[in-house]
Amino acid sequence: MDADLHSPQPHSSPSGRLLHARLFLAGLLLSLLTACAQTPAQVDSRDFNATSYQLYYGHEGAELKRLTGALVDQQVLIIDSRKIPPASLQELLARARQKNARVLAYLSIGELDSGERATFAAFVAQLPAAQQQPFEQLALEWNEKFASWRIDVSSPLWQLWLQQQAAQLAAQGVHGLFLDTPDTVDRYLSHPSWTRQQRIEKTRAMIELIRSFKQQRPQDFILLNRGLNLIGEAVWLNPDGSDTIAGLALMQPHPGNPDAVLYENAYASTDPWTQRIETDLRATATSGRTQVFTLGYRDTMGDPVKFFARTNADGFIGAFANSSTSLHQTGTETAEEP
Repeated sequence: MDADLHSPQPHSSPSGRLLHARLFLAGLLLSLLTACAQTPAQVDSRDFNATSYQLYYGHEGAELKRLTGALVDQQVLIIDSRKIPPASLQELLARARQKNARVLAYLSIGELDSGERATFAAFVAQLPAAQQQPFEQLALEWNEKFASWRIDVSSPLWQLWLQQQAAQLAAQGVHGLFLDTPDTVDRYLSHPSWTRQQRIEKTRAMIELIRSFKQQRPQDFILLNRGLNLIGEAVWLNPDGSDTIAGLALMQPHPGNPDAVLYENAYASTDPWTQRIETDLRATATSGRTQVFTLGYRDTMGDPVKFFARTNADGFIGAFANSSTSLHQTGTETAEEP
C-alpha cells in the first residue's frame, strides 16, 4: 500500500477540504470536456453493423502493417492503442475511414494491470484527500495468470480513473472501446464474506459501469469482452438460479447496452452453464440489438474449420487465435485465412 495515496492533508478544516474537493472536481470536469472537444471528428457508430473483426494486443510494426493492410469494409479492429506509435495509429485510423471500419481501444474495467500500478498511484496522489482510498480497499485479489488486480468497481475512485482513461483514449481518435475484464463480477457473485445485499450492490455497479460508456458517448462502438453472467435477462445470485436480479438483457432494447459482446474461448465447454449462456447469446444475435462476436483458440478448440462452421450456424461473427496468451504476438485469423 502506498501511504501517500490516502494520507490526510494537515492544517486544513473540513470546510476547506470540501472547497478544495469541489474545485478539483470542477477542474477535472473541465479537463475531460476539453479532451473530448479536442477529439478528432468521429464517425457515428449507432447504425454500424460489423461483418468481421480482428483483435491484436501488441505493438509490433510488421503485425500492425499487416492488420492495417488487411482492414476491410465494416470490420472492427481491436487494439491496445496506448502501446502503438502515434504515426502507426493515425495510419490505421485513416485506413479505417476509407473502409468504413471501426478501430476500438482496449480498456480494462474490472482489473488493474501491474504495469499500470504506478500510473494509477500518481493519478490518486493528485486527488483531494477526501477522494483518495487505500489500494487494498479497491483490490479484491491478485490475478496470477495476467499479473493484475481484480477491482471493486463500485468505488467512486475507480470510476473516476476509468472516466479519465476513456477520455484519453477518445482523444486519440478511436471509434469506441473494447471493455475487458467485466468478468471480475463473477468474483462478486461468489464472494465468501459479502452479504447478499453487498453482492447485489457490486453486481449492479458493474452493470451500470458497462452501460455508462455508451450513455456518455452514444456515437462510439462499444464491445464487451466476456462478463457473460450479466448478458441475460437475469443474473444468477446462486447456483440453481432461484435467486436473481435483472441483467443487461442484451436481447432487449436499452440505450446503454453495448453494440457487441465477445464470447471468448467459444465452444470450449458443454456444461450446463455454457449451454445457458449460449442460449442467451443466440437470442441476443437473433434480436439484432447487440452483435455477438466469438473467439476460438487452438489450444482448447483445436480445429478452426469446425469452430467457424458452428459460429456461422449460430449467427455470430468469429475469429481464431492460438491461445489467450498469444494475442500480444499475433492478431487473430478470420475464416478466409489459413
